[in-house]
Amino acid sequence: MSRKKKELDEIEKLELEVRKLKSENRHLQKELKKNNKKYKPEHSKEELDEEEHLDKTMCEECGKGKIVTTDLGPRKLVHCTVCTYRKALKTNG
Repeated sequence: MSRKKKELDEIEKLELEVRKLKSENRHLQKELKKNNKKYKPEHSKEELDEEEHLDKTMCEECGKGKIVTTDLGPRKLVHCTVCTYRKALKTNG
Protein backbone atom coordinates (compact mmCIF):
# COMPACT_ATOMS: atom_id res chain seq x y z
CA MET A 1 0.00 0.00 0.00
CA SER A 2 2.79 2.40 0.67
CA ARG A 3 3.88 2.07 -2.94
CA LYS A 4 0.46 3.08 -4.24
CA LYS A 5 0.35 6.02 -1.88
CA LYS A 6 3.73 7.26 -3.13
CA GLU A 7 2.53 7.05 -6.73
CA LEU A 8 -0.58 9.08 -5.88
CA ASP A 9 1.50 11.68 -4.07
CA GLU A 10 3.77 12.03 -7.10
CA ILE A 11 0.78 12.38 -9.41
CA GLU A 12 -0.76 15.02 -7.17
CA LYS A 13 2.54 16.91 -7.05
CA LEU A 14 2.80 16.83 -10.83
CA GLU A 15 -0.80 17.97 -11.26
CA LEU A 16 -0.17 20.81 -8.82
CA GLU A 17 2.93 21.82 -10.77
CA VAL A 18 0.98 21.71 -14.06
CA ARG A 19 -1.71 24.01 -12.59
CA LYS A 20 0.95 26.37 -11.27
CA LEU A 21 2.71 26.53 -14.66
CA LYS A 22 -0.56 27.10 -16.52
CA SER A 23 -1.42 29.93 -14.14
CA GLU A 24 2.00 31.50 -14.63
CA ASN A 25 1.63 31.15 -18.40
CA ARG A 26 -1.76 32.93 -18.37
CA HIS A 27 -0.34 35.72 -16.22
CA LEU A 28 2.63 36.24 -18.55
CA GLN A 29 0.41 36.23 -21.64
CA LYS A 30 -1.85 38.91 -20.12
CA GLU A 31 1.18 41.01 -19.19
CA LEU A 32 2.61 40.65 -22.71
CA LYS A 33 -0.70 41.69 -24.25
CA LYS A 34 -0.91 44.73 -21.97
CA ASN A 35 2.67 45.77 -22.80
CA ASN A 36 2.06 45.34 -26.54
CA LYS A 37 -0.85 47.78 -26.33
CA LYS A 38 1.39 50.40 -24.66
CA TYR A 39 4.32 49.88 -27.04
CA LYS A 40 4.82 52.50 -29.71
CA PRO A 41 7.93 52.22 -31.88
CA GLU A 42 10.15 55.24 -32.26
CA HIS A 43 9.51 57.36 -35.32
CA SER A 44 11.55 59.92 -37.12
CA LYS A 45 10.57 63.56 -36.66
CA GLU A 46 9.17 63.73 -40.20
CA GLU A 47 6.82 60.80 -39.54
CA LEU A 48 5.62 62.41 -36.30
CA ASP A 49 4.97 65.72 -38.09
CA GLU A 50 3.02 63.83 -40.75
CA GLU A 51 0.91 62.08 -38.09
CA GLU A 52 0.21 65.39 -36.32
CA HIS A 53 -0.88 66.91 -39.64
CA LEU A 54 -3.23 63.97 -40.27
CA ASP A 55 -4.68 64.29 -36.76
CA LYS A 56 -5.40 67.98 -37.32
CA THR A 57 -7.27 67.30 -40.56
CA MET A 58 -9.54 64.64 -39.00
CA CYS A 59 -12.96 65.76 -37.79
CA GLU A 60 -13.23 66.42 -34.05
CA GLU A 61 -16.88 65.41 -33.92
CA CYS A 62 -17.11 62.13 -35.82
CA GLY A 63 -13.43 61.21 -36.20
CA LYS A 64 -14.11 59.75 -39.64
CA GLY A 65 -14.33 62.71 -41.99
CA LYS A 66 -11.70 65.21 -42.99
CA ILE A 67 -11.76 68.90 -42.16
CA VAL A 68 -12.01 71.16 -45.21
CA THR A 69 -11.25 74.87 -44.90
CA THR A 70 -12.45 77.58 -47.25
CA ASP A 71 -10.77 80.98 -47.07
CA LEU A 72 -13.21 83.86 -47.48
CA GLY A 73 -10.87 86.74 -46.71
CA PRO A 74 -11.61 87.89 -43.16
CA ARG A 75 -13.16 84.52 -42.25
CA LYS A 76 -12.45 80.85 -42.78
CA LEU A 77 -15.22 78.32 -43.06
CA VAL A 78 -14.38 74.90 -41.64
CA HIS A 79 -16.56 71.85 -42.26
CA CYS A 80 -16.42 68.05 -42.16
CA THR A 81 -16.83 65.90 -45.27
CA VAL A 82 -18.87 63.25 -43.42
CA CYS A 83 -20.89 64.74 -40.57
CA THR A 84 -22.66 68.10 -40.09
CA TYR A 85 -19.77 69.78 -38.24
CA ARG A 86 -19.31 73.42 -39.35
CA LYS A 87 -17.48 76.38 -37.89
CA ALA A 88 -16.65 79.93 -38.99
CA LEU A 89 -13.29 81.27 -37.82
CA LYS A 90 -12.06 84.86 -37.88
CA THR A 91 -8.63 85.44 -39.34
CA ASN A 92 -6.27 87.98 -37.79
CA GLY A 93 -5.28 90.72 -40.14
